[in-house]
Amino acid sequence: LTIGYWAAYAKNKKRLIVFCEDDVLDLTDFVNIHPGGDKAIYPYLLHDIKSLFFRIYPHSNKAFDTLQRYKCGRIKDHRKTSQDKTVTKGICKGKSNLAGKK
Repeated sequence: LTIGYWAAYAKNKKRLIVFCEDDVLDLTDFVNIHPGGDKAIYPYLLHDIKSLFFRIYPHSNKAFDTLQRYKCGRIKDHRKTSQDKTVTKGICKGKSNLAGKK
């Protein structure tokens, strides 16, 4: 699956998808409990958050462990550009309670 697939999936299912290196993460069910709220997540949707997570706004190991619970897919070759990334299909759980929210 491609980045385009995940973008369409996120739009059609109203899911909040980000990437962390070669992992696809669905943060839909996490956004309401994130200490920074949705304003800390929305600008980074469909982007790789690795440098943000580890360098720009350093997070704890506990935060990283929490993030791992939201994996829903995996990028096969993260060395390619984001437009060329392919991912293995994962299962993104839950329904969005953020319908209509930007």
